[in-house]
Amino acid sequence: MPRTDTDPSEILTHPDIMKRFTIMVVAAVCAATAGHAQDDFAVIRDHDGYVNVRQGDVQSKIVGRITRRQPFDCWNGEDAGGTKFVDMVHVNYFDYVSGRPFASNSQTQRPRVGYIHRSRVQRLREMPALKLRSATDARAVYANDSLRVTIETVPFDAAKHKLGRGQYGVETIDGARFWGTDGGVPRRQVQSVGISGRSVPVFGRGATPGGRSATSDSRETTLIFPRESIGDLFDLSLDTATICIGAEGELYLWLQGGDGAASYHVIWIVASGRIVCRYVALSFYV
Repeated sequence: MPRTDTDPSEILTHPDIMKRFTIMVVAAVCAATAGHAQDDFAVIRDHDGYVNVRQGDVQSKIVGRITRRQPFDCWNGEDAGGTKFVDMVHVNYFDYVSGRPFASNSQTQRPRVGYIHRSRVQRLREMPALKLRSATDARAVYANDSLRVTIETVPFDAAKHKLGRGQYGVETIDGARFWGTDGGVPRRQVQSVGISGRSVPVFGRGATPGGRSATSDSRETTLIFPRESIGDLFDLSLDTATICIGAEGELYLWLQGGDGAASYHVIWIVASGRIVCRYVALSFYV
């Protein structure tokens, strides 16, 4: 929140405030005019391992590429200009950084946009999903017959961290940018994310993943997410997650966090005993 002694004209002309205001206005206008359901994340299904993103219909210019296990936001319908392309799906996506599974998009980075054919879209909500077994503010458990995902949070103790403050609030925690608030102090932080079960596609076969905390015996394997994959995430909603299984047995964990201008999405993809991708983006940009 801005300081109470700040001149109102300074607030309205400050570039950070104007940028956030513009984001909210654009999001509201798009939602009102495009008539699509936001935040419908998906991955591609294509034997070549990638799909070309086009400017419009299937004969139009190629403007990008989405690869296997690269999450993107999508919807059917018109673009902002009212143009509709038959059998095409509008997509918002960020370029995947190969070899850097925990790399985050900048909070001011805008997604790339375009169209792909609807036959190449596999929505996460349409995949077989784990069911929510229990949930509190501190802990949620999702499970099916062979897998169990446990997500735990704890109250954020500001006294144990170094908060970097700017003119309009908290900008960094322990020297790093973070997700979950728009200048305020977070309420809760992620303590742990763990996956337990007997799924070979998720855990791999007989090998402990290098650089990851995992234990195994003849019956069950447990994979604990490393700190660098969760340490910058705050105020997650534990009881609204979509946790689902892809066509090759890989596991997708999609959660939402924050609120207002700080609302965001995070998606982890786990396969062969490791996190192969982590996607994070503000809701207003998707």
